[in-house]
Amino acid sequence: MTIEEYDQLDEDEKIEILWKNGQYLIHVEILEQTFIVFKLWRFYAEIWYDPASEVICQLRTFNDHKGLTPYLNGFQSTSSI
Repeated sequence: MTIEEYDQLDEDEKIEILWKNGQYLIHVEILEQTFIVFKLWRFYAEIWYDPASEVICQLRTFNDHKGLTPYLNGFQSTSSI
């Protein structure tokens, strides 16, 4: 499945495919939200999850490893002051 095909699915289908086929990579908890990244085939899926309400707030995809940079940098600014 390509990123374009995945993006055309409805949210329920995306989540089902993610749980069945996704490879968990990393998660980060910031300001009462959890951000979780999975690898799916040749792209990534990022879930923004609110644990208090148990709701997925957003699901976005990206196919460039640069989307992982905030996770690898610990969500810290890379600019110097």
